[in-house]
Amino acid sequence: MPNAQYQIERDGGFIGMESRTNPVLLKEQYLQYAQNIRLERGIASRRKGMRRMANGPISGNTLVASGKYVTKDGVEKIVVIATDGLFLYNADSDTYSAKFVFPTGRTVSASDSITVVQAVNKLYIHRGLPDLTKFFSELVYNNSGNDVVVTTYTDENRTTPANHGYATNNEITVTGSADAHFNGSWVITVTSPSTFTYTLAESHPSKTENCFSQRAKCALVFNGVDIEPVPQGIDQGSSANMPPTDTAIYQSNRMVLKVNRDSIAVSDFLDFNTFDLTYGQFTINLGSYDELIGFTPWLDNEFIIFQRNSIYKGRIVNEQFVTGESPDNQSYITSISNAFGCVGRRAMVNTGRYVFFLSDGGIYMLEPQLDLKAINTLEPLSSPINDILLEYNRDYLSAAHGVFFDNRLFMALPVGKDANGNPHTRPNKVFIFNILNKSWESVDTYPIRTASEPNSFDFYVDEFVVSNFNNKKRLFIVNYGGGRAVTPPYGGIFLCEEIQTGDQTEIGGNPFLPFSLVADDLATPENEAAPILDSSGVTVYPTESKMRTRRFTFGTLSEKRFSSIQTDLVFSTAGAVSTSVSVYNPDRDVVVDVYASGAEPDATRRTTVHQRGYAIEAEYKLITGRPSVRGVTVDATQTGRNLVSKD
Repeated sequence: MPNAQYQIERDGGFIGMESRTNPVLLKEQYLQYAQNIRLERGIASRRKGMRRMANGPISGNTLVASGKYVTKDGVEKIVVIATDGLFLYNADSDTYSAKFVFPTGRTVSASDSITVVQAVNKLYIHRGLPDLTKFFSELVYNNSGNDVVVTTYTDENRTTPANHGYATNNEITVTGSADAHFNGSWVITVTSPSTFTYTLAESHPSKTENCFSQRAKCALVFNGVDIEPVPQGIDQGSSANMPPTDTAIYQSNRMVLKVNRDSIAVSDFLDFNTFDLTYGQFTINLGSYDELIGFTPWLDNEFIIFQRNSIYKGRIVNEQFVTGESPDNQSYITSISNAFGCVGRRAMVNTGRYVFFLSDGGIYMLEPQLDLKAINTLEPLSSPINDILLEYNRDYLSAAHGVFFDNRLFMALPVGKDANGNPHTRPNKVFIFNILNKSWESVDTYPIRTASEPNSFDFYVDEFVVSNFNNKKRLFIVNYGGGRAVTPPYGGIFLCEEIQTGDQTEIGGNPFLPFSLVADDLATPENEAAPILDSSGVTVYPTESKMRTRRFTFGTLSEKRFSSIQTDLVFSTAGAVSTSVSVYNPDRDVVVDVYASGAEPDATRRTTVHQRGYAIEAEYKLITGRPSVRGVTVDATQTGRNLVSKD
């Protein structure tokens, strides 16, 4: 064999990333890492930036939740929920409705666990589970006004007053009164540690009744015109009202919801405020170490039930399909797995036959077999990237959420710490799995605050919503602003994959100081990563896109002399790319090329390396525009065998 053997190794395209695998062992066409990258037909391109949509009347409001609402005539709208009302956003016209105000005293807050469900053209806003404590109480009403005085007690005989811990303007559900006129959900005024009052809508004969009181926010229902609280007052038996909850789905013309950490309740057929809590309630392992997290629809009128450490499957059987029919006695719940469960009620994604979910050990997938039984595997779908995915902040995983769009799974998680060293409590990174490539595609990141921007805020992905835009389904991000009233740059609706130059976070040209106003100068591409003001006066943060190839060894661990690296590029718009290489044993990092170009269909960059080592890998930073990398080729000469060991 010749003493110096000339060799070539290449990747003629890219289909996925595997950060957990030893880079030397990676298969061809796999990347070690990809950030803000899209892999289409083997070509790696920079992610398009998000476009900030109009704020309109949501400015000055504090946002807490969002979802999708479809009108009776089939128009899709994004519903944005503020603390005291909701707005409907039409993406096609980039406009909002006027605020639909909640009933007096009915509010939501960022601390509420909110679930939005549409059923029979109505939108149900579930605002969280009730308090665990239900007080023995006595109500007194004297027909001299409309105020009812309620006293709470520690015992069934109502002899020792109890400190209820309520506050004025809390919502309290009163049940158990023999006179149903006094039962219901009320906004109260606290008059002492053991008494409170609420006001009847109209006068009534004087009464003194035993009852129960419990702090709870009942669901609110929006019919397209106004918003009303769902009637309350009966919380047990075969004709109970809709229980307050933090998670629910609409399945088989019934509302399926969580009652407590162990129990599920199912409404009557097409009657969402009648629940049989005697026979239409399912309890899973009462009092076990586990806790009910949420549900997602499945095949054949079934639904998947996720607990924190286990998974079940349920089915509601209908016999007559008539309004008011209770679940048939053949309804059932069966176990799927006791090995793992789901970490958050929004971290489960249904895509038809597949269900993706986030567990403590990563992202898993359920799939049906020929008999429609769901199976799972002990190996998570995310195993190729678990080393970076498991950097999540575990205490805040309840905020994680996902969506399936454009043949991709998007899972948003809180990962790492902010500029002040505090853990992120809201999702700041999105992990993307490409179904067509059957591989992980990218870790998407968004603008973050730096130490020189003390008055700006990190961008968080609080919710995904898929809605129509220009006759296509598009993915939107809703940012709630972190409890701040909506004012640029925080809070609002953002259209994904729309802007070539980067992410728009501000709606006006008022960047925070200090601020770098960067000219579009292709001669200095390394400066183009700073925020810029575009032609419309909107602040744009270029996406921080980069990709790292596998480690090329040419099939041997012997020393080589790496001659050059050749990159096949495409510039759909003007842009810039930086190429650096890392050589191992001896270790060395070298920037070998920074190339800026106008729009051109093809560009081949061949640059010298002139480094020795046993392996080499390349990292590409797609600095500006939307350049694409189609392939990479590395040249090397393999020297003769060296019998002397080297440090």
